Amino acid sequence: MNAQKTIGLFVLLLVYTGSLYAQKNDTLVLLNNDRISGEIKKLEYGVLTYKTDDMGTLSIDWKKIKSLKSNKTFEVIMSNGMIYYAEFDTTHQEGKIRLIMQMAPNKVFNDVERLRVVRITQIKGIFWSRFSGGISFGTGIQKANSLRKLSLSGNTTYRDRKYLSDFSFRIDRSKIGEEGSLSTNQNANLSVFRQISGKWFAGLSVSAEQNTEQGLDLRALLAANIGSQIIRTNRHNLLLIGGVQGTREWSADSLQTNHLEGKLRVQYKMFNFQHPKVNFSTAADAFPGLTDWGRIRTNVEIEASIEIFKDFIFGISIYHKFDNRPATQGASSSDWSFDTSIGYTF
Repeated sequence: MNAQKTIGLFVLLLVYTGSLYAQKNDTLVLLNNDRISGEIKKLEYGVLTYKTDDMGTLSIDWKKIKSLKSNKTFEVIMSNGMIYYAEFDTTHQEGKIRLIMQMAPNKVFNDVERLRVVRITQIKGIFWSRFSGGISFGTGIQKANSLRKLSLSGNTTYRDRKYLSDFSFRIDRSKIGEEGSLSTNQNANLSVFRQISGKWFAGLSVSAEQNTEQGLDLRALLAANIGSQIIRTNRHNLLLIGGVQGTREWSADSLQTNHLEGKLRVQYKMFNFQHPKVNFSTAADAFPGLTDWGRIRTNVEIEASIEIFKDFIFGISIYHKFDNRPATQGASSSDWSFDTSIGYTF
């Protein structure tokens, strides 16, 4: 019996060791022709995460990679929005990556431009790898001579082959003036988009916001959106979104009104995820009134961050909000804020 147990344990050890070896049988070739054996984990923001036995987990600039070889299946997303499920193989075509796709009963080879590949994800870990986001806590200055101001913000995004879901929130609380009255600016948004074709997508979003500086107790919005990723590379992302939204407002003087608005959003992101990781984004929104003709609201946001140590960032943010017809008569038409923050990303 003891001999049987010993043999069984030995067989299990061989199987386990073999599985570990199988996980790291990918091959990466750099532009200088150095060859590294390991395991392809993911490509994101221009950085390939590659796990090795001897050197640990490496973060390699995608521009420095010549070719990949792996018999595992990956989700490969291109800059034009195309998605492939494929293995990798070497190719003699300079500047390209060879994809091997199973098209029953044969395999199909497709050489794609390497720099047009913007995301690679292992199929076995694809669910959790589709989540990304962060949370930050900060302090700063706000309009109306705030004596003390604290802010909390966060976001999380989930992507799959056809859909993108995004949830974000921000809470600003500040003391105003010598009497110490409380000023509040807070909002939350949930959006779900479906890819239509290539760079085009459409979807719905629901949001709520409060801004005491502008006399707004609550604004609830439901929007139908259509948009396009004008630019999508490993360093830059430019989005254009348009649509219409229904709005219900509760003012500080207890009045309730309903509106229909247009919606236009331009959003630009620039990132460098080589050490240190740097991220810059700006977005501008315009909401022209359709039923309240002549009214227009605008939002402008600017954010920048730098990684201070792994996954922890230092950031600055600025926003400006304008409404030429505030919800409450006599309220301020504009509100702004400048913040510094410490955050965590995942």
